[in-house]
Amino acid sequence: MMYPPETAHPCTFLPPGGKRKAPFLFFLIALLTLGGACGTLKPTRQATAPLPMSEQVLTGTLANGLRYYIRQNPTPKDRVELRLNVRTGSLNETEEERGLAHFVEHMAFNGIRHFEHNELIAFLEEAGLTFGAHTNAYTATDVTNYQLSIPLDRPELLNKAFLVLGDWADGLLFDEGEIEKEKGVIVEEWRMRDGVRKRVGDKSRAVLLSGSRYPLRDPIGLMPVVKGANRPLLKGYYDANYTPDRMAVVVVGNIDATEMKERIEKAMGGIAPRKARAAASKEVPLTPGLRVTTITDPELTAGTVAMDHFFLRKPTTTCEGFKRDLTEQLAFAAFNRRVRKKITDRELPLLRAFARVTNIRGDLHTARFMARPVKGNVSEGLSGLYAEMERVRRFGFLAEELTEQKSAFKKALTEAARPDRRVESSDHAAAICEFDTYGGSLTDPNQDLALYLKAAGTITTADLNQAFRRLLAPESRSVIFTFPEKRKAETLTKPEIMNLAAKVQREKLSPYTLAPAITALVTTPPKGGDVVKAEKIPAIEGQAFTLSNGTRLVVKPTANAPGEFLIRATATGGLSSVPDADYKRVSMAAGLVNQSGFAGIPQTELTRFLAGRDINVSPSIGANATLFSGGGATSEAETLFQMLRLYFTAPEVSPKALSIHKARMTQTINARAHDKKFCFTADAAEARHNDKFRDQPLAIGDLAGLTPEVLLADYTDFFVSPSAFTFTVVGDVTPEKIANLAARYLGDLPAAANKKNKVDRGLRLKAVGGPESIRITGKGDLADRASVSAFYEFEAPFSHKQSVQISILRRILSRRLRLSVREEKGGVYSISAKLRFQAEPAELFKASLSFTCDPHRVDELIPLTEGMIRGMGTTGVTQQEMELAVKQSLTTLAQVEKKDRYWLNTISTTLDHGWDLDEVLSREQVLRSTTRDELNALAKEALTGIKGYITVYTPDTREAS
Repeated sequence: MMYPPETAHPCTFLPPGGKRKAPFLFFLIALLTLGGACGTLKPTRQATAPLPMSEQVLTGTLANGLRYYIRQNPTPKDRVELRLNVRTGSLNETEEERGLAHFVEHMAFNGIRHFEHNELIAFLEEAGLTFGAHTNAYTATDVTNYQLSIPLDRPELLNKAFLVLGDWADGLLFDEGEIEKEKGVIVEEWRMRDGVRKRVGDKSRAVLLSGSRYPLRDPIGLMPVVKGANRPLLKGYYDANYTPDRMAVVVVGNIDATEMKERIEKAMGGIAPRKARAAASKEVPLTPGLRVTTITDPELTAGTVAMDHFFLRKPTTTCEGFKRDLTEQLAFAAFNRRVRKKITDRELPLLRAFARVTNIRGDLHTARFMARPVKGNVSEGLSGLYAEMERVRRFGFLAEELTEQKSAFKKALTEAARPDRRVESSDHAAAICEFDTYGGSLTDPNQDLALYLKAAGTITTADLNQAFRRLLAPESRSVIFTFPEKRKAETLTKPEIMNLAAKVQREKLSPYTLAPAITALVTTPPKGGDVVKAEKIPAIEGQAFTLSNGTRLVVKPTANAPGEFLIRATATGGLSSVPDADYKRVSMAAGLVNQSGFAGIPQTELTRFLAGRDINVSPSIGANATLFSGGGATSEAETLFQMLRLYFTAPEVSPKALSIHKARMTQTINARAHDKKFCFTADAAEARHNDKFRDQPLAIGDLAGLTPEVLLADYTDFFVSPSAFTFTVVGDVTPEKIANLAARYLGDLPAAANKKNKVDRGLRLKAVGGPESIRITGKGDLADRASVSAFYEFEAPFSHKQSVQISILRRILSRRLRLSVREEKGGVYSISAKLRFQAEPAELFKASLSFTCDPHRVDELIPLTEGMIRGMGTTGVTQQEMELAVKQSLTTLAQVEKKDRYWLNTISTTLDHGWDLDEVLSREQVLRSTTRDELNALAKEALTGIKGYITVYTPDTREAS
């Protein structure tokens, strides 16, 4: 993604803040167009009807200027989402404050009026909540957002949660000792993010946002400012920008709106109003003319070209603007479909390309055309993309294209607007915060559908053509080449770009033609089979069915996601059953079928047929199982079973799909050869394993013998018959209806036994002879950081009980590491341990650890972290630690049990292994009954004296930080 990257800096990895998320309608449209959010052209007047406001949101403003938004939402029924949205971010920093907006956010978790030092995190953990999952924050250029997710079954937690919101708004303590400790954490966050993506993003931002304040206000800030921060500076920024008139409280959940309003007034109404420092300008001026820029980096592995056509646009607030946005999205969706088909048909010498209308920052928007050219064919690829743009400009779109796009959009929006469709409270909260920060509209799916139906009926191909031409017309344009340093010679200059475009405009082009769309996947009704056996499965409140050809189907109906379902089919064996000589080739077979299509229907036409239908399923060959995975709208279940039938009866590997795959992989392989970190990681993996290791990176020679015939034979060798699979379906379904669909489309296919078995190929970490772990080192990182990963392994019997218990130890160990290495030492930003028992293909205990740090602290932090792992084995855990970890585990389990994905994974994995469902589902019982003695015995067995391999990747030089 070669436009400015996300500028939010969450405390953990969250969906990025700081980039405008689209209204709900345009989120769906983005899925259809491969595009992003769309705004409107800057209007000369806003005289048309305003867009409606969600009728489900109670809004208001307190006397001190603080806004509130309250929405009753039943999903999940036992939890409420709280947000403090502060409309200030790094853009409002002075030169001396660069980085303090983000620093203030960190200090919100290090001492507030009612919770000093780290008491807030300790309180939440005691309540069974987890830092990151249930409380978090992020800082962006325009906003700082604080988040709490609170269970509703404990009123005392909700009471304290509102205290926290009030303290965040007006009660940060800025303890000097906590400030000093947090400096190291922030520096390590900067270090962790300081890579190729940031380097390229900074350079790209400087071009795209030239003349504005944005390129100079990256939220992570300047480290000299961070290191020099003190209480007066931080409190100065806080007092100047955290004023009630810049804040909003958002409450979404299964709550009483009147009660929540009273809570907000009590918690926030007493904050005294005060004048905020003047906000910084968000203006981004248009730069006239064409700018051509080349950005290179030694660590880039692919070359991309971004062609931008800039214009200014205010957030959409009227029906007139809505129609204009919709028209543009329909046009770009049609254009993207054209381009994808031409790339797939090898008529366009590009590896990938798409177009979208998107907001960059402030009012600056762009019509962006992105391309990934074939190495050595940059001019030809861009000429081809320009030709497609010119073809639309010259001849316009076809009526059939508009009709198909309207149909696809309508299907998607109708599905989204189903009265029983559930939306998570966290998603509603995010949309409200986005609206509060950036304005625009806040609508519900039913309103989006009504708006769409009214607007779409009046949109013509002439409207699409006009919109597309208008978006190509701006005089402010940019072309940015983002390429690996070694491919800089392939980039074009401004005169070359202008000559290329002029040449295309002189070319004789023919109008676009479109073959008729397919109207059905299965044109002849199948003979079908019968359901010969049905039985109850009390453990999951589901049913098992057997078809006449032996196919087995397990169905668990749920009410977790009305109108939706998930499916997975598994056959044991997978890649573990494949000899070494065939391993890499076979690993590509299912992916090539998925890219090719079936029954004479190429993937582009299948995508066309499925547009707007919320359904999908695809084959894959995993490490130890052969799989189908998919799901979608229950109303489209028949379509999914038709696809399954064709994946069994008429799979294809097309020469065109294989050709594209080879071109992409060739470019990737060549690029990786110059990627020092990739090469080190691959070499280190091979060095720490025995001679059974076979996951070496793909080489050019591995592509040489690939043919459609060989790959199709590989595929059919695994996907022999539905009877070789066990199908698991979870969701809002009627078991008998699903069984009948399976019988109709799969039951008449020939029965065939699965001849594949899971094979233990003997892959293990090499034995470590001495008393200490073996260190594998490499140099080459361009950033001033060390990337550290540790791997441990030994043979151990698998049991479900110990798998649950080791997860408790993992929580305790991760917390200890966070408190010591991050909070006390300031040595890392993020660190966690993974401990698990592996069941297949061999029974093993595995542990791993990873973090980034200052290269100078490697020799300090490796012994510290490894010592903490071993120390848990020798000293065990405390009763308090165990109780806290069990509370957190029970809270997490209660949440995931309300997700269909949890049940799909659990049931499918259990059936694939032949385990006992009652035993697998006893997780809660194990959590509640586990004793400290049991945990300490397990820790002693698993962690005492543990040793393995530690990889360390550092810069070429070690200059002082």
